[in-house]
Amino acid sequence: MPGFLLRLPNILTGEELFPFKELPKFFDVIEDTKRISDFLEVSYTSSLNRQIDAGHGKEIVLLGEALQEKNCRDCQAYYR
Repeated sequence: MPGFLLRLPNILTGEELFPFKELPKFFDVIEDTKRISDFLEVSYTSSLNRQIDAGHGKEIVLLGEALQEKNCRDCQAYYR
């Protein structure tokens, strides 16, 4: 997985770190969301505003909701 991991100590003890649990499916969902937003050309707020001004807001919302529901179903199936 690309990126970095910021681990903070337990707020009660101030010393020990909680065990790290890798969540590959969750990472896949985040990556998929980035890929979709890039495809829809709405990676930034200004890009989204331009799409809304052009009358494409409803389509973007509906597509985003459909893809998010699919990803949620995929995650649920993965962890069952």
